[in-house]
Amino acid sequence: MFVEKIFCQVILGFFLIGNVITANVFSEQTTLSLAWEEEKLKSDLKKYAEIIFTLDRHYADSINIEEVIIQSIQRMLTFLDPFSTFHNKDAFRDFQLFQSGIYSGIGANLIEVEGKRIVHSTTLGSPASESGLSPGDIISAINGQKITGFSTLKVKKLLHGEKGSAVKVSVQRFGLENPLELIILRDLLPVPSIPMCLQLKPNVVYIKLTSFSNATQIEFDECLAPHLTYLDGLILDLRDNMGGSLESGVQIADRLLNINDLIMSTQGISSEPRNEYFAKINVKKLDFPVVVIINNKTASSAEILAGAIKDNRRGLIIGQNSFGKGLIQTIFPLKTGHALFLTTGKWFTPSGINIQQNYRNLLRNRLFFSEKINQNDTEITFQKSSYKNSGVEKTGISPNIHLKAKKVSPFLVKALLNRLFFNFSREIWFKYRKLAESEKMNGVLISEFYEFAQNRNIQVSNEEFEKNIGYIKHQLRSNLLLMAGKPLEASIVALKTDPYVLLAIDSLEQARSFL
Repeated sequence: MFVEKIFCQVILGFFLIGNVITANVFSEQTTLSLAWEEEKLKSDLKKYAEIIFTLDRHYADSINIEEVIIQSIQRMLTFLDPFSTFHNKDAFRDFQLFQSGIYSGIGANLIEVEGKRIVHSTTLGSPASESGLSPGDIISAINGQKITGFSTLKVKKLLHGEKGSAVKVSVQRFGLENPLELIILRDLLPVPSIPMCLQLKPNVVYIKLTSFSNATQIEFDECLAPHLTYLDGLILDLRDNMGGSLESGVQIADRLLNINDLIMSTQGISSEPRNEYFAKINVKKLDFPVVVIINNKTASSAEILAGAIKDNRRGLIIGQNSFGKGLIQTIFPLKTGHALFLTTGKWFTPSGINIQQNYRNLLRNRLFFSEKINQNDTEITFQKSSYKNSGVEKTGISPNIHLKAKKVSPFLVKALLNRLFFNFSREIWFKYRKLAESEKMNGVLISEFYEFAQNRNIQVSNEEFEKNIGYIKHQLRSNLLLMAGKPLEASIVALKTDPYVLLAIDSLEQARSFL
């Protein structure tokens, strides 16, 4: 009975979705035709039900039927496209929290170093910050449960919980023999789409936009409002932004384009008309140049924004070709608490191009190594193609100015992959606090770092070390600021050597020609 109950719940969900999809696809057909499709669906599902019941009764080992059903649904969806997915209750709830721009937790950002979960930074005013949790602390256990080997998702689930509930965190701190036991009360915390909004130089504002949630539009307006009277340039950083709410992407484009500029268009199944989205809001922000930074992890809603700015000649796009996701997902919540994220259409740039990349290339393009490197180690090429063509290539948004990173020093690759700068700064912060707080990159500190690398079998010649000394100093200063609980200041230091940001500043005058 238990197995049948689970199966019936999932099958009910299929019927609910089947009815929605069938009603859309066959809205112009006769009632008889629609009934025939539903009967065929029921017949096919009976075959699936027979297999499930046979597995449950006769398989050699005990199996979790609910998990088998969910995995089979996931596998089925992979035959459609890489983006149609089936989410369990927990995953769907996490998604809804992400879209709302808020969650309940402690406000600690963790990274994994040598199998350990280390505090990278804490949110100002958060329960983690108020409890004394500090950058560099190692979290060894949560509620008495050791977390060695736990996935990032599992660690997050242990730290998240209802507002006001308590979580016990065991902390190993450098220099202390015994772990600290901290009792932290969870609270509602924002998940900002814009973690950084600052003046890089007089009258030039830099905005780092990492995702699109229901709160993105409000964050964007609040970010720009204090600067509008004197703003003489906007740098919008969309690198690594994998998208989110399509509506939010349209809303941000709406605030940067002229009234009646086409932002995007969508096309569902062949029987549906194409929908067009035009800029409607005039907030008097159109007299400053805009430069947008993208890379090959800029996707979905972020590509909508970049494509709208480029095709409408509102600004300059620099960086690398974007990811290439031109599909629209519709969410179908089920009564069981699960949800189906289904591809229901495509979106097109203002010039009428769908940027979706070939599915076969998707996995190959998903993984790549990307780190900020010294400006001297970059190659800049200027694209001469006209906006009149399409403004995009077949896979993703193509920038006006391409910036390609040359091969990074082997030492820097190893140092970055092993989080050498972070580990060294963590140790220096606790051993030589006065030296670390001075933030001065003197010879003693640099020599200590060289020896630190050697002791961890990361070999580097004197020549290679000296060649990269400028980058090393900036990385150390940035990580020491993190240890001091100054994540924003740490990011500003990193931006000063970021070749993409430096190129964006230099490109503002060229972007002014679009006004």
